[in-house]
Amino acid sequence: MKKYYTLHRPVSIGTYPKEGMVEFHNYDYRQENEYGIEAWGWLLYDRELTSDEIEDYELMSEDECIDIQAIRELDRLEAEQPLFDDFTMVVM
Repeated sequence: MKKYYTLHRPVSIGTYPKEGMVEFHNYDYRQENEYGIEAWGWLLYDRELTSDEIEDYELMSEDECIDIQAIRELDRLEAEQPLFDDFTMVVM
C-alpha cells in the first residue's frame, strides 16, 4: 500500500486519482502529519501513483515526506554542531 498526503485541499470529488484508491482520511483542518508536513488528509492506494498524477492532484507521497523529515533533521543537527566549528581557509 502507498500513502499520499493532500497538500492544498481536503479529499473530495475530483481531487484525487480514482484508480486503486483503497481508503482516505480528511483531517478537521490543515495540520502537520507525523512527518511535519502540513496536509489536509491522506489517501491510501494499492498502487504507486505516477509523477503526473502526484503533480496534477498536488499530492505528496509518504516516501517524500520521510525524505523531507530526514533532511530537516540533518539541518537541525548541523545547526547544533557544525561540521567545521573553527574552520579557517588560508589562501597562499
